[in-house]
Amino acid sequence: MLRAKADKVDSLIREIFNKLEVDKVITDYAARGILHTSLRGVDTHGLRLLHHYVQGMKEGRINKKPNIKFTSNSIATSIMDADHSLGYSAGMIAMKKAIEIAKQFGIAAVSVKNSSHCGALSYYCEEAAKNDMIGMAFTHATSKLKTPNSKKEFFGTNPICFCAPMENNKSVCFDSAQSFISFHEVLDSRVEGRELKKNIAADEHGNLTDNPNQATQLIPIGDYKGFGYAMFVDILCGLLTGMNTGDKVTKMYAPMNEKRFLGQFFMAIKIDVFEDINLFKKRLSNLCNRIHKLPSKDGKIYIPGEKELEIFNDRIANGIPLSQSDFEKINMLQEEFNIENIINDD
Repeated sequence: MLRAKADKVDSLIREIFNKLEVDKVITDYAARGILHTSLRGVDTHGLRLLHHYVQGMKEGRINKKPNIKFTSNSIATSIMDADHSLGYSAGMIAMKKAIEIAKQFGIAAVSVKNSSHCGALSYYCEEAAKNDMIGMAFTHATSKLKTPNSKKEFFGTNPICFCAPMENNKSVCFDSAQSFISFHEVLDSRVEGRELKKNIAADEHGNLTDNPNQATQLIPIGDYKGFGYAMFVDILCGLLTGMNTGDKVTKMYAPMNEKRFLGQFFMAIKIDVFEDINLFKKRLSNLCNRIHKLPSKDGKIYIPGEKELEIFNDRIANGIPLSQSDFEKINMLQEEFNIENIINDD
């Protein structure tokens, strides 16, 4: 299997961005975010999209040296204009702002406008947990979620994330879109020639399909409940930020000289304004232990974030697995930017 070591991936991203003359702070946050996403097993949103981000910077979608600005209308909120930065960097800057405000006032909310694709939301919420806070993050996305009782999609899969700290530097981290899979997985299935699972995608007429070549929209988890979650994410990320909403959100694979104009929303809650932080962590750890002790029926019982942690530990030790398509795209970037090969063949 083709694999790439984490430190090599980090160096590759930084070297490419440096050669593109991307702002150093933007480069740092983006490199750490892309690596974080791949190490946690969210392959559709990590290293696999590096070529997409590079193309966006070369063709004008993504601003390599954004002029990020904050404005505020209250002591516990802030509005951030990302100036079409890399979404990973915009998200981390916004969450760090929320943490800064929450340290002083106990709770904070930061809206982000004029952003772009921001990858795995766990990247930002775990930053809050490291600061003894509960982190929340939301982003809207390209319209791909089938509307219940309609033939057509309207909202994006619009992910949400919540993260809370517990003992031993661990956290509970729930990061989920409102669909069973991302549309990137549909695209991967087309390339790899494999069928989709049943009842997770629909064709252009709204009929269920397991054929990735016919799939154009994704079934929401919990039917109208997942649709409801997606709608409120769009309220936070579209209406509160002044960005487009629903089927007006710029498509991810539109011409790369078109800005995305995405909105995101971040929150941080300082735990010790409500409860002693050590007691909170202990009680959350005990809660997780009680769940683990439940009788098992179909395998290991996981709390949110544990599966991703297992994958993280494996990939730190053994490298990030790459598909043939991943290999070809990375190899093209290595050749274009004259960078030493980072890929190992096991």
